[in-house]
Amino acid sequence: MADTKKPRKGSMAYWPRKKAKRSHPRIRGWSCLSSDKAIPLGFAGYKVGMTHVLGVDNRKTTPTKGEEISIPATVIECPPLKILCAGFYKKMLMAYLLPRTSSSNHQKTFNVRFLFQKKSLI
Repeated sequence: MADTKKPRKGSMAYWPRKKAKRSHPRIRGWSCLSSDKAIPLGFAGYKVGMTHVLGVDNRKTTPTKGEEISIPATVIECPPLKILCAGFYKKMLMAYLLPRTSSSNHQKTFNVRFLFQKKSLI
């Protein structure tokens, strides 16, 4: 039997310890749609490491004001973006409708299948 009086061995940070179901992650970060700028939705970025950046501290209330300090920074690798389809919305009465879409020929270069909706969400 196991001894209950000793501390555990190993970290619970990566638990359960098992193989991943797939090699690519699920994109869960969707940006806010209320902004006026055209921004990509579901943009994938992968954390590949961390480094430090040296900069001058310009905050007024810190004891290191005016001195050079080390700031931690995250390195993110982002794959290239390819436009698959573009939708052009038109405001009619109280709602936005999608009268036109334009698709590109990049779908042949992807090795995954895209599932498009058969009917509109409106």
